[in-house]
Parts: sequence; C-alpha cells; structure tokens
Amino acid sequence: MPLREIAAVIASLCLLTGAAGEAWTLRPPPDASPYHARCRQVAATMPYRVGDWTARDFELTRDAEGLLRPNVFISRDFTNDLSGQHVSLLIVQVDDARHITSHYPPICYTTAKGMDLVSAQRRAWTIGSLSIPGTEYEFRCANFGPGEAVIVENFMLLPDGRIAPNMELVKERTIERNRYFGAGQVQLVFATSVPRETRDAVMAELIEAYRPLIETVLNGTRNPKASRHD
Repeated sequence: MPLREIAAVIASLCLLTGAAGEAWTLRPPPDASPYHARCRQVAATMPYRVGDWTARDFELTRDAEGLLRPNVFISRDFTNDLSGQHVSLLIVQVDDARHITSHYPPICYTTAKGMDLVSAQRRAWTIGSLSIPGTEYEFRCANFGPGEAVIVENFMLLPDGRIAPNMELVKERTIERNRYFGAGQVQLVFATSVPRETRDAVMAELIEAYRPLIETVLNGTRNPKASRHD
C-alpha cells in the first residue's frame, strides 16, 4: 500500500477514535442523586454524644461553603466531660469531586489560616475492620506564639470504596464521568500537646461512632442500588 494511502487510513482511524472519545464524553453522567440522598440521610443520624465526649457544631465559613458546595458537612467540636480535652471532627462529602480538591489541610491551614506546615507524615490506622491510610499534618502559627499549633489527622473517602491518604486519587476522579459521585474527607484536629497514643485512641472512638456515614460515602459507585442513565 502506498505511503499516501497508509497515511489516509491512519488519519481516518484517528478521526474515528476522536469521534468515539467525544461521544463518550457527551454521554449523560451516572445518576448519583440517590447516593447523595443516602449520604445526607445517614449524616443526619450521626451522634453528638460518643462515650464521654459531647459535641457542638461550629459553622462553615462562607468562603469555604462557596468553594465546597457540600452535600454533607459535619463540623463538630468534641469535649471530653471527664478530662476537658478537645478535638474537632470534620467530615465533608461533595457531589462533584472537583469541589473538594482545594479544600484539604495543606491548603486550608496555610492559605486560609496563615499557618506554617511543620511536618506531614503518612499514617495508617486500623479501626475495627476498617483499614485507613492517612496523613498526619502539624501546623504552627508563628505570629501568635508557640501555643498556636495543631495536629490534623486526615484521609479521603472515594465512592468506589477506596480510602486515600491525600488528594491525589481524588484529583484523578475530576476528569472521570463518575466525578458526580463526588468524594469525601475526614479531619480530626488536636492540640500538639496531645500524645500520639491518645490521639489514636480518640480517633478510633470517634471514627467507630461515625462509621455508618463513612461506609455510606464509600459505597457510591460500587453500590448496586445506584441507578444509571446509561
């Protein structure tokens, strides 16, 4: 076959491939609305009382709300009735993975709160049968003295059942048609004076109590009840 004809065949194949790819991107996205409704329903049942801990809500700022457009937002400050210790719990789930990629500790604490990132190390927790890879961040605000420092235990929830230690896997979902199943994130915020063993014990207690919501967020695209239009 002459070179000109080979080039024509290749060009035709490229056009067909491009057309197929365009048709794929134009297909209607999966209907994630039943899944997001389930997340909201379960979130509404999450407890304010866990063992010796009692929680109160603290509000999401307008800037953060506009950025996240959350489907589920739980932001609670827990106080231990016996020791007086505090820990903050944040669980957020969005209906489009693109909305959460700029809302995680390395951005929120450095940009929005003006704190310096002191360290970031990978952690892994086992809570019941749940294996959680995560990241532990330490932030410090030099402008307000040594007491202004926090440790944030952080992990991401993907609707296909995966738990991720950072935002990389979530960012991959932003170009997928399943991005409309969104993603979730969990943060627990401690004072730096709280020892690691204590942080881990508190985290295990609170995550176990909120596990129904975490598992609901993880069961999006792998849930057979999630209907599709395609």
